[in-house]
Amino acid sequence: MENYDIIKFKDCIIQLNTGLNPRQNFSLGVGNLKYITAKNLNKSGFIDFSKCDSIDKLAKEIIHKRSDI
Repeated sequence: MENYDIIKFKDCIIQLNTGLNPRQNFSLGVGNLKYITAKNLNKSGFIDFSKCDSIDKLAKEIIHKRSDI
């Protein structure tokens, strides 16, 4: 993969908190930010970005307020 480093998720996370983010609070498929959830982690500990939904900056702000990631 050109211009990318492949690292395990556990090696790049400092803190991870959980929280519910009901979809009525924001829209998926809008914007260019990746919305990563547990479904995007494979058994080897890598993120499968090909199946990530996308969100915009407003959705990111809403999610961070609710989940504190």
